[in-house]
Amino acid sequence: MKHPKFNNLIMSICLVALAAIGAIAQQAESSYDLTLHLVVGSNEAGAKAEMPSGLEQVTQDIKSRFGFSNYRLATTLQSRILDGGGAEYKSPVNIFGETTDPMQPSFMEMSVIDLRNLSQQKGAGSFQGKMFRFGAKVPVATGGSFKDETGKSRPITAYEHIGLTLTKFNVPEGQPTLVGTLNLPGTTGTIFLVMTIKSV
Repeated sequence: MKHPKFNNLIMSICLVALAAIGAIAQQAESSYDLTLHLVVGSNEAGAKAEMPSGLEQVTQDIKSRFGFSNYRLATTLQSRILDGGGAEYKSPVNIFGETTDPMQPSFMEMSVIDLRNLSQQKGAGSFQGKMFRFGAKVPVATGGSFKDETGKSRPITAYEHIGLTLTKFNVPEGQPTLVGTLNLPGTTGTIFLVMTIKSV
């Protein structure tokens, strides 16, 4: 017959093990919504587009630091990422609005590596990733033109690469944060990369 104290010890060990397994499972199931807003600032004439709700503060910060007269949301990228995971996005996208030839779209890439919640290490609501990369191939007019199969004159363009890479970036939870800027080739405009991360 086993001693009661031995049985209690075995039971305690089992409970501790189950608690540890539960904590690991809970951590593995944690996921986050990452949203990347591409805001374009320029001095070009045209109607100003309303910014989405929630971006008012970061937009005001951008306006106070950069002198553009016009700001608009070009596009939004969104991914759901597990704790410690990442995401990769590749797609054609029209960041110039209706002024871009639909036959010559821009191509964008976005990737995030090893995104983690640092609430236990650095206080609640802090996220850190090992790497964030954003890149694009943007059509730029070279000055010449050609006629397509319908006889319509089209500008001759070449694709120019632009991009940004961050290593070990940090973003507070639920707060739209400006993580970088990129100049638009062939224009005086700038792309502002605004990232928001929220726990699901």
